[in-house]
Amino acid sequence: MLLVVMDDTIKSIVELLEAGRPELQVAAAQVLGELRPKDAEAVEALFDGIDRSPVLGRFCLDALAKIATPLALAKLSEAVVEYEVLSDHAAHLLGEVGAPAHVVLAEIYPQAVGEQRGRILSVLGRELSPESIPVMVAALLAPDLTDTAATLLESAHERITPPMAKLLRESLQKRLDEAVPPAIVARILSVLAAVDAKGSKALLIKLVEPDVAPQIRAAAFRGLRGVELTTLQTKAMMTSLEDNAQKPVHEAIREVLISLPELPSGIAPGLKRLLASRQQEQRLFALRMLRTAGGAELAKSFLKLLDHDDERFRVAAADGLSTNKQAIEPVLKLMQSTKNPELAKSCAAILDQLKEHISPKLQKAAAEKSIKLLSSNVRLGDMLLDLVIGAGGAKIVPFLTEKAVRMRRAQRPAEALHVLAKIAASDCCEDEVHYQIALTKLLASADEAEGAGAPGNSTMGFFTVLIRSGFPLFDRLKRESSVKPEMLLRIATYYTSAVGSERRFGTDLLQHLAERTKGRAGDEARLVLRSAGI
Repeated sequence: MLLVVMDDTIKSIVELLEAGRPELQVAAAQVLGELRPKDAEAVEALFDGIDRSPVLGRFCLDALAKIATPLALAKLSEAVVEYEVLSDHAAHLLGEVGAPAHVVLAEIYPQAVGEQRGRILSVLGRELSPESIPVMVAALLAPDLTDTAATLLESAHERITPPMAKLLRESLQKRLDEAVPPAIVARILSVLAAVDAKGSKALLIKLVEPDVAPQIRAAAFRGLRGVELTTLQTKAMMTSLEDNAQKPVHEAIREVLISLPELPSGIAPGLKRLLASRQQEQRLFALRMLRTAGGAELAKSFLKLLDHDDERFRVAAADGLSTNKQAIEPVLKLMQSTKNPELAKSCAAILDQLKEHISPKLQKAAAEKSIKLLSSNVRLGDMLLDLVIGAGGAKIVPFLTEKAVRMRRAQRPAEALHVLAKIAASDCCEDEVHYQIALTKLLASADEAEGAGAPGNSTMGFFTVLIRSGFPLFDRLKRESSVKPEMLLRIATYYTSAVGSERRFGTDLLQHLAERTKGRAGDEARLVLRSAGI
């Protein structure tokens, strides 16, 4: 009894769809979509409704997609080819249905023309099925549809399951034995490489042979990008690359070899020969491939290209040198001798990549050179200092500090402070460096009106940090013969007005002056102590 009622209800809704007012027709289509009736009459009525208006037609198509019976899907597929205005919408709905719609689309495909075929292919290419593969294969072999089908399959390769990829590959391989134009074969190979590279390897290897048309060979080579290759296969490619008679496929071979994760065994000699090629792209390729090869010979060759007119060569040469331990000394030598600031900068960047391998001997030699350059070429001197500190870390700090002390004693305080400041800015600065900075600044400002003991003086800031850190500042200062008693007095007086460890430091320094110093400084120290009740 309930079934009869439902049939009567659907019949009434269908009548509204066929003869009701426009707004009732739309409502009837929506209700039928929700009820999902299986009777053919309702499906036919929805399909007929497409003719009445584009607006009603969209709702009728939506309902047919929800019903999704074989008949409903067949009617949707008919809409793709019969109703241009609603063709895109019908195709979209079928795409949402997925594989169940492929049977009806494959059946309607021969009737489609122009853009209609493109719409059908866009649905079939989303998710391959046994029903869609014959259509996609036919499209790939049709000159006017090859690119469309190929692009769809390449963009959807991640969604194509291994079984479907295998079925597509096998179907295409059977057809490639036919008289297919080279351009189409080449495009198909790119599809196979995207969809099933591993499974297509044997075919691709077969089609890179010299007797194959160059266009197909090039596509086959490119299809091998990312595929694991044997030593014999890479050597064969290298042989072809050195053969000028095979120039049409050289670019494709270069693309394959450059994509390999590491330098293949046995091709280095050929690459070294290519470095002398008259063809620029061949030389550049060899340069890039040999970037991890290493060795003194290659370092020498790469070094010559660091100032090449072509930026690509400069970058490639720098990459190769940055991984070659044998390049350290020649690059360091070039950096110290060049008059080209940009070349020196490139050398510095290369050496920074190799800093862990720079020997202590070279570090010290570079440090010596950097100090000499501070008075004539401060930019280069700075680059060398940064390199030395980065390479030597805490181990090189005492050496540099001692050099700074010697510069201070040689009446070169500005240069001494320059070196010390570089160390202080690094991660390996020590209290000794802070002390030498403060001492150098103290001595340099001895004759200035402000005086070293003036509040806020940067020198005093360094001393304060040292006092608080527990550095034996008192013992060090009293042993400094270059620090005059008057300087010590100003420092001591400054800190006696402080508190805690800083006050104790000031007091100890005053007592030292009072006990050990004759003249004005000693007298003033004793006076300050008495006035402070000490």
